[in-house]
Amino acid sequence: MLYPIKILLSNKYLFNKRYLFYFLLIVLVRQYGFALKPSPLYSETPYQNCALSNVVVEDVTFITKDGITLTGWFFKPDTCTLKRPTVIVAGPDKGNMGDLLFYTNVLSNNINVLLFDYRGFGKSGTWPIDTTALIYPEFITDLEAALKYVKTRQDVDPTNLGLFGLSMGTILCFGVAARHPEIKVLVADGMVTSTTDIIAIQKAKKRFFYVPGGYPANYEPITAIKDMQHCKVFIVAGDKDTNTPLWMAKKIYGLAPNKGELWVIKGAKHLEGPYAVDYKFYINKTNDYYSDLLRKWPVFK
Repeated sequence: MLYPIKILLSNKYLFNKRYLFYFLLIVLVRQYGFALKPSPLYSETPYQNCALSNVVVEDVTFITKDGITLTGWFFKPDTCTLKRPTVIVAGPDKGNMGDLLFYTNVLSNNINVLLFDYRGFGKSGTWPIDTTALIYPEFITDLEAALKYVKTRQDVDPTNLGLFGLSMGTILCFGVAARHPEIKVLVADGMVTSTTDIIAIQKAKKRFFYVPGGYPANYEPITAIKDMQHCKVFIVAGDKDTNTPLWMAKKIYGLAPNKGELWVIKGAKHLEGPYAVDYKFYINKTNDYYSDLLRKWPVFK
């Protein structure tokens, strides 16, 4: 079912309320940093959010290859059936897709967006989550299912896709992007070099994590980046980030064969970029990153 959402952004009260909501939301998203803490309850849904203007959103479900049903929200700039470029957001280790509505702002670039919940998160299929686990390799399967789903839609250009990885989501995005030439742009905020590096950093803080079954080495960002000639990489990093330190972003960006930009935000901690620099500036800059998708879009050729 499709739901049109409208807002009068000129309303000063709503505008300030939106800023406050995003500030609190991003604080919650970055609060833990590498401790799986999924929530079955949405902090907000698109139908309540006052920050989405003239957007069409659809409740969607799709099934992974191992039979888990995942839930998502598919956002479109309008009701037009044009095959548009599409960005999939791979979220962090906490909460659910209700915490990620801010990242649908790439819609202002005439691009579709898919938010989805990993297994065990939100309303997706149940999965036993151990909160001492850093990540589950099965989340790779979830992101692959999301990618497969969008390519079946009549309103998606299946040859012109992007990923937006946040913290734990960056681990997943690089391994998947390396295997899919249709993924043309990847934006990573809270960049991780490898699960091994993160486990070592957390161990130094007396926090002990593991990867159930082990994370596949060829899917680690530090390995996968070498096979991403087809995908332009943009990395956002805070110079005060102690969860995913700046050296991680620099290392991955240095290895990227198709460089976009390494944007270092002074004074920002983990995932603090949207309000450390003013969230409107963050939106405009990340929108620019995805402009490559529009340049490859047949409508604009």
